[in-house]
Parts: sequence; C-alpha cells; structure tokens
Amino acid sequence: MHLQTSVHQVLQSQQRRARSTLPSRPYRRPIKPQAQMAQTAAVTPAPAPPPATRPKLSGGLEPLDARIKELTSSQGELLARIQKLKQDVQKWRSNVEAQVKTCHNELVEVKEGLASEVQHLKSDIKEIRFALQEEKASSKAEQAGKTQDQVLKTDDEQTEQQTAVQA
Repeated sequence: MHLQTSVHQVLQSQQRRARSTLPSRPYRRPIKPQAQMAQTAAVTPAPAPPPATRPKLSGGLEPLDARIKELTSSQGELLARIQKLKQDVQKWRSNVEAQVKTCHNELVEVKEGLASEVQHLKSDIKEIRFALQEEKASSKAEQAGKTQDQVLKTDDEQTEQQTAVQA
C-alpha cells in the first residue's frame, strides 16, 4: 500500500510539471450573450484545442523509472517474506495442534486410568467394610458367648455354693 502511494504521488508530481509547461490560452474578455451571437459569425475560427498527447519529459522519467523498478523489486521481496511468514505460521500452527492432540490423548488415558483405580479402590473399600462388619458381628457373638459362659459359670458357682450350704 505504501509503495503504491509513493508511486502515485510521484506520477501526480510529474503530471503537474507537465501541465505547467503547456502553453496557456490568451485571456479573452467575457462577452455578453446578445453580443456573443452577433460576433460568432464574424469571428475567426476558434483556437485549436490543446494537444491530446503530453510532451515527452526525458530528463525527469529516468530517475522515476529507476525508482519504480526499485519499488517493484522491494514489493516482490516483501511479498516473498510475507509468504514465508505465512508458511512459518502454518507450520507452527500444525505443530501446536499436534502437541495439543497428543496432550489431549495423554489426558484421556490418565483419566481412564484414574477412573479404573477409583473403581478398584471402591471395591476394596466395600470388601473391607464387609470384613469389618463380619468381624464386629463375630466379636459381638463372642462377647455374648463369653457373657453367657460367665453367666453359666456364675450360675454353676451359685448352685455349687447352695449345694455346699445345704450339705
């Protein structure tokens, strides 16, 4: 964009110079409309219009041509650099996408592994709870059995004491 603007400005400058070197028309006094019609027939033919082609400016175009060539080559270099940068960005983006995909897959694997570990731990906890409940039940039964044994022993002792007292 900057290159186009510079070239455009240089061309406009050259056109202004060319216009300033063209001969100007001689000044004519304005004529009133009624008098103009009367004079139209008597007036000599109108002056020829300015030439359609511009005069050649050989001195100013050579540096301009060199500058245009320089700007064109510079523009080509810039376009090549832009294309290279676009390719670099595309490569970088594809690398980032590949890394993201790899990390995502690894996270999915870790998540699945953790889920299976959690299930395994839950089943272990259930087994431990069941074993604890059984142990509590058996210990209660043992305590109840011990208590019954103690009651029976106490009863036996009392019976023996009563029989000993009676004897």
